[in-house]
Amino acid sequence: MSCMCHLPLVLAGSQLGFLVWAVALPPVPDSFLKGPYLQNVTPTGVTVMWETVQEECGRLEYGSGRQFDRAVSGVSARIHELRIRGLMPNRWYRYRAWADGKPAEGVFHTAPTDARPFRFAVWGDNQEYPVRHARGCELMRRHCPDLAISVGDVVTDGRNYDQWGKQFFEPARELLRTTPAYVAMGNHHRNAHWFYDFFSFPAPRHENYYAFTYGGARFVVIDSIQELSPAGPQYSWLVREMKSPAFQRATWRFTFFHTPPWSEGWPEWAGDEEVRRWIVPLHQQYGVTASFSGHTHDYERGFRDGTCYIVTGGGAGSLDPWARDYPHVTVYHSTWHFCLVDVGLKSLRLRAIDYSGRCIDDVTLGR
Repeated sequence: MSCMCHLPLVLAGSQLGFLVWAVALPPVPDSFLKGPYLQNVTPTGVTVMWETVQEECGRLEYGSGRQFDRAVSGVSARIHELRIRGLMPNRWYRYRAWADGKPAEGVFHTAPTDARPFRFAVWGDNQEYPVRHARGCELMRRHCPDLAISVGDVVTDGRNYDQWGKQFFEPARELLRTTPAYVAMGNHHRNAHWFYDFFSFPAPRHENYYAFTYGGARFVVIDSIQELSPAGPQYSWLVREMKSPAFQRATWRFTFFHTPPWSEGWPEWAGDEEVRRWIVPLHQQYGVTASFSGHTHDYERGFRDGTCYIVTGGGAGSLDPWARDYPHVTVYHSTWHFCLVDVGLKSLRLRAIDYSGRCIDDVTLGR
């Protein structure tokens, strides 16, 4: 697999494995309406999901070598959600899902149990233009991230079933069958049941907000569309999470949510006041390294009170123009893009890449 980008392709060990395992995956049969795609990876397990044309019993085979020598089965359904357990940490596996007697193959890499270098991709607001979204997903895939995270609005209207396939799952199919993906709630999702039906996020099963550890990093996904104040359950959960041993012992602490606290990209909108009032002080108090959001269709970066704030809403939707100038926001681009974050032991590198493959921002953060 060659890199089409102008950006150098630098791979860690697990990403090198991707080149060996995923380069020759066969096409997915038409009997799969969605997927197969990966969710909620841990050191010992992963969830595989897919949707079939007709209701049938889900079957999933997997193995660590060339043979699919283990299997799990599910109940009769159209949307299948099967959990693979008892795996070895930091290891590549192959899997094969079935739909109407036809297989679709994929690969995954289990999470490490210790701090080690890895890469994740972030994007937001890919609704409206699936061809453009497919371009972004292909560029992300060629940089071989260990995780992919959307900060929301993967469809125009989450109540519309057809849009989930056309705007999100079909353009992202090749990325999602080899890369575990996580999605934050966006306003365009409309809190529809399809959001909860199509994704399987880490426990506890709030599903619209959750947290997980990967290597030496803690990832916290917040629902900025719902109640954020101390009167709601999400705020109490967030404080408990940031006080937790898992959060406190992490070298790197990231948050992801849809509406940014500050935004330069809309004439009539300067950012989410509720996020500024309730979430930003927690970032400062508990030492969040970087915070990613979307909603505004552009790229913005700035530092405030020790946290790097990134708006990465240029996934595919119509772009927003520049409108104001916050002093702490020092980088702004109105262009389609995604972010790559290379997490190291003592530093991390954040890059924003536009859809021509050009690096439009490059910054290194230390411990």
